[in-house]
Amino acid sequence: MKTSSRCTLEARRRGITTIAVDQRQDRPALAYADEWLPVSTRDHDGIAAALGGRCPTAVVTAASDAGLWTWHELSRHYDLPYQYPAGPARVSLDKSAFNEVVRAAGVPGYRWQPEH
Repeated sequence: MKTSSRCTLEARRRGITTIAVDQRQDRPALAYADEWLPVSTRDHDGIAAALGGRCPTAVVTAASDAGLWTWHELSRHYDLPYQYPAGPARVSLDKSAFNEVVRAAGVPGYRWQPEH
């Protein structure tokens, strides 16, 4: 069982309602969520609109950097106790910035060149 499925089952065991967000309906973890919003994980405005007047108590993203900026934006929008920081979210989506951070940390970078 994948980590996202285990986390969702643990949330259910604790009485916490989970809402999965993904534009694709074929994701295996969707079966473990209490509700599904068919919205892109990159569309923080669309997710907020789909939630309507509901206010989540937390936002979590897993398995990809694609949702990190959304995590940041939604946690700010709803003034959640944990707000994913903007800096790491931006760096995760910008390969040039990521390479600079990696190299500054002394970690060997990977072979990638920006397109001109």
